[in-house]
Amino acid sequence: MGIYKKVLVAIDLTDESEMVIDKASQMVRADGEILALHVLEP
Repeated sequence: MGIYKKVLVAIDLTDESEMVIDKASQMVRADGEILALHVLEP
């Protein structure tokens, strides 16, 4: 159970993105939310 109400996660849809989202889910409270921002390389 995490301590944050909202967590912003920047993802690029590589294999590591799932791991990053899993880590964010550990940081956010049960009543919180994860906001995913899809980023692209310029």
